[in-house]
Amino acid sequence: MTRFQRLASTVSVFAFLGLGVASVAFAAPEQPSQAEGARPQREHHRGHGRGGLLHASLRLDSLSTGQRQQIESLGSQEKAAHENVRAARGQLMQAIASGLDTGTIDDKTLAPRVQAVEGAIQADEPSDRATLEKLHAILTPAQRVELVGRIEARGEKMQEHRTEAKDAAPSANVGPWARGLGLSDAQRAQIAANLQSAKPAVEQTLRGEERATHQRVLEAFKGDRFVMTELAPARDPRLVAGEVEGMVRIAKASAPVLTAEQRATAAAKLRAMASHETTGAK
Repeated sequence: MTRFQRLASTVSVFAFLGLGVASVAFAAPEQPSQAEGARPQREHHRGHGRGGLLHASLRLDSLSTGQRQQIESLGSQEKAAHENVRAARGQLMQAIASGLDTGTIDDKTLAPRVQAVEGAIQADEPSDRATLEKLHAILTPAQRVELVGRIEARGEKMQEHRTEAKDAAPSANVGPWARGLGLSDAQRAQIAANLQSAKPAVEQTLRGEERATHQRVLEAFKGDRFVMTELAPARDPRLVAGEVEGMVRIAKASAPVLTAEQRATAAAKLRAMASHETTGAK
């Protein structure tokens, strides 16, 4: 998952249990998606759209052979550069899965894993920003405008889907995780209540500032001059922490609500995701 590709991240904490509403997702590098720009929960999330722009750019029909080769090379470099994040994120997922096995999610036990993911993400930010500048230089002005338009249209469509899901009846608002776990409406409501009673992972003012920064970066990407240091400060560590800790928050909120069988199923899914991360599988 790449934090620039959230026009997000590994998995939305609510999508983790199929609650059908948008929430915090992991902020980390991610693989190219089959969808335009990015996977649904990773696409418009707390960054500057670097991964979304990079991978969506390969769908431009106007690319020359040389341009395509340069962008594919950037993608390969990106994947190699983010091995550290994938490895750290996989280890955190494994640790959360172990907590679900016992029904106890312990902050102190998970803290070193959480900090490792946060540190890896922050260490990779300079290369993320440089990648976006390189992509800007590869594309023509017309291609940049078309690419941003596609990303923005995708974001609007996703927002519509989130709104529809939020308005849907609980019985109809069932995602793949919920189907797999067999959550009852009462369980979903209790998990949502547990999350709501917990301290917010990230202040809304910070999220608002980042959304504004994201839009400023996208708008500038269409122009001739594109220098990230002029457009966006280094990412606030509190935002990175809030996203990484989101998986811990949902696990803590859900563990006392799930049955032993449901916890085992959720743990198995997390371990499969962790294996995907550490092996780099697509």
